[in-house]
Amino acid sequence: MSNLIGQEIAGFRIVREVARGGMGVVFEAEQVRLGRPVALKMLHPALTVDQDFLRRFEREAKTLARLNHENIVNVLDFFEHDNRYFLALEFVEGETLMRRLRRCARQGRFFSLGEAASIAWQIAEALAFAHQRRIIHRDLKPANIMLTSRGRAKVMDFGIARTVGSGTDTEAGLRVGTPDYMAPEQLRGQAADARSDLFALGVIFYEMLTGSRPFSQSDLLRSRPGDALAFLWDEDTLPSESHRVRPILEKLLALEADQRYASADDLIEDMRECLGSEFLGDQAWTTPPTPLVSEIIEVPESKPQAPRPRAWWKQLVPAGLVLSLFVGVVLYHTWQQGRFGEQQRKLEATMANFQGFIADSQGRETEAETLFLRAIDVDPTVARYWRDLGDFYLKYGQPDKATHYYRKTLELDPVDEETARRVRSLEAGTTTTQTPAVGREQD
Repeated sequence: MSNLIGQEIAGFRIVREVARGGMGVVFEAEQVRLGRPVALKMLHPALTVDQDFLRRFEREAKTLARLNHENIVNVLDFFEHDNRYFLALEFVEGETLMRRLRRCARQGRFFSLGEAASIAWQIAEALAFAHQRRIIHRDLKPANIMLTSRGRAKVMDFGIARTVGSGTDTEAGLRVGTPDYMAPEQLRGQAADARSDLFALGVIFYEMLTGSRPFSQSDLLRSRPGDALAFLWDEDTLPSESHRVRPILEKLLALEADQRYASADDLIEDMRECLGSEFLGDQAWTTPPTPLVSEIIEVPESKPQAPRPRAWWKQLVPAGLVLSLFVGVVLYHTWQQGRFGEQQRKLEATMANFQGFIADSQGRETEAETLFLRAIDVDPTVARYWRDLGDFYLKYGQPDKATHYYRKTLELDPVDEETARRVRSLEAGTTTTQTPAVGREQD
């Protein structure tokens, strides 16, 4: 999509590509008339050939444009240009919660109770605002949560999963969402409601504290009504005071939807009582906004409904059919992603490595290190990324780390004589910490 860089489309000048996903490509752009940055999501061509999908997506975009909340990434516009369809979104400077969790895993350190609770609180505020307007997320996960440099959490892609995954707004039987964060009822192909979003929030909250998810997909798929699954809770490894949040997590992660919080507002109230300003700060005493009647849209209620009588033959459908459907969806998604994954991965790694040089040149040492490590994490097969990180550590007086990354460089590129010379010099103790300088021209 490099041919779009620099073009002006419907009043938006495209600056650079920042991400790719199952739905399409995300660009950073400038809204020319207002001079403000925006994110442009170009829908994947495979989606836009379906006119029914486009009608659903446009209707959903109009609905999402009314979700004006500080903890939600706002939708600005939806338009078509040259048979390509774009969604204009608020541009958020920061990183996804998924990126933060990956960095924590590399460092062996996860969130304090205050850090995790503050993020979970803000997500709950976003869910409460959306649920009051009859909008369910259905695909809440760390990759859909942005964290700004000022500690603000902003939820992305509200309601999009419903549009992508179903032919009608209320269709059950299709599994929409990311399996790792799905509630048990979603894994079984049943309809999701507000309590399904709260289960996903519970998984995210637990992962921020522990670095792992509380249940495996297979355990959830095998569970039956009335079953109980206990998640690991080790007080010795968890942050201090974590016992105060365990009852909240147990309720969020209940296997049966009617055993969870009935609403995000109830969760907020419980967090306020259990954690208070000690861990949530002043935000614990803010009151969630109440919905305006005019803002409520005519879509199905998210409240639990009595089950409809099922045909006798549906009662006999074996559990194996549900599992087969799940496997089929995963395989199809994997095949579709694989077509673009390699190019996306290489672009992401190149961008991270380049941004590392920029950050280092501006004196942001910690950020630069994180970016260099991200490039390696995304694409560990490129020798240059390992060498650049070796140069970085050498520059900042960490010869042992520099040697480690230089040796990895030589494993990938044995003919790199310059790196081999640096290793010999380091081992002989003759290399100073001033050369080579990070920031040289890219290969």
